[in-house]
Amino acid sequence: MKSIMKNAADKVFTLLWLRDNEPEKYRIVVECGALFTGRWGEPKFDFTV
Repeated sequence: MKSIMKNAADKVFTLLWLRDNEPEKYRIVVECGALFTGRWGEPKFDFTV
């Protein structure tokens, strides 16, 4: 579980860094991600903790 969370945090950090420092690369990554996930259903939120 720790490695999954670490990987997710690294990906988020990378996206935030790209957004602030390499906006064109960020745009490309986001567009490619949208192509891959565009047919997935909407996320479901569970606020009960």
